Amino acid sequence: MNNKISRLTLTVFVMLLMSSCFDVTEEFTINKNGSGSYSMKMDMFKMVEMLAGMGGKESLENDKSFKEKKDTTVYFKDNITRAEDLTKEEKDLLINSSARMKMSLSEKEFFMKFDFPVKAIKSFDQVYKLTPEALKYMKVDNNSESGDGMKMQTEGGDAAKTNQFFDIIAGDNYFEKRVKVEELKAYSAKDSSLQQMKAFMKDAKMISVVHAPQPIKKCGHPDALFSEDRKTVTLNFSYLDYLENPEKLNFRIEW
Repeated sequence: MNNKISRLTLTVFVMLLMSSCFDVTEEFTINKNGSGSYSMKMDMFKMVEMLAGMGGKESLENDKSFKEKKDTTVYFKDNITRAEDLTKEEKDLLINSSARMKMSLSEKEFFMKFDFPVKAIKSFDQVYKLTPEALKYMKVDNNSESGDGMKMQTEGGDAAKTNQFFDIIAGDNYFEKRVKVEELKAYSAKDSSLQQMKAFMKDAKMISVVHAPQPIKKCGHPDALFSEDRKTVTLNFSYLDYLENPEKLNFRIEW
């Protein structure tokens, strides 16, 4: 990877650690037997376009690395097993987690996706809140057997850190995400980097997608978008809502 792309990647990850200046899609999948999965995908290509605009789009596109494709998948298992600050129960919840990073700038792809299997519907809340802890153990360097020469390392951006301010309440026929409004407001007010990055966050979205095992009968949110079979609901939120109107992030679905 040459210096141009290396600088670009480094800049993106500095911003990743500081704030949430890109679209994030979180998906919750609930199976009929109560198991499921939680995933979080960070789409960073908009940030690449922004940085390219600052440094010259043409020079970026003419660089040979622009046409290269990087695709790395990491499994947390070994690092989670060795973690000293996780309980056995927490390790069991995170042991099969993985992360994928893909960068193919010519195809307008640059994303990071974290996948967390969920064994039982009651475990969604624990897995969701443990996400920042799991990300601490995701580290791949250029010498990693699972890598392809792309360095991937992060402790998670604010998209994951703020998971502690939400409760996931789920049962046999319902799924609810409830924000702790006052706690999230206090956190946002204290985090100077979030306040400074407001201008960049105005176009960034937090997208919540829930895949239910049966057609959804009810969704307590006015902006819900349903799939044709009504088993999937998509909710789009502005990142500014995190700072200014966190109560808008609440939703509950029933099937």
